[in-house]
Amino acid sequence: MAKVFLSYSREDAAAAKQLAECIERAGHQVWWDRQIEGGTRFSAEIDRELKNADAVVVIWTKSSIESPWVQDEAAEGRDSGRLVPITLGTDKPPLGFRQFQTINFGSWDGQGDPPALDALVRAIAQKGGDPQT
Repeated sequence: MAKVFLSYSREDAAAAKQLAECIERAGHQVWWDRQIEGGTRFSAEIDRELKNADAVVVIWTKSSIESPWVQDEAAEGRDSGRLVPITLGTDKPPLGFRQFQTINFGSWDGQGDPPALDALVRAIAQKGGDPQT
């Protein structure tokens, strides 16, 4: 079981929630910022969880491409060799992230299982060292 950090923009929260549930059903543990409790120093918690993750799944969308938070989280995944990028819609990842194979979720609307869920689960397992890839 890999520990997964899920990075997304606020505008994509519904799709992120559904994706987190899909990843958990596949047997991986997911952390995303909806688990931050009131009164916590959220930047410290995000940093801790990001560093402890086996895989950093980044949902690239029109809004996340513009997010400094998402870009910082993606950079941590990229620089540490744990980045697993996916795209929703037609926008490309921002410069600095296009050299990584991105899993295309196309026009998935956050309902049901995404079309490339199996590819995502295999990529997460590979990053987490799960032999069931």
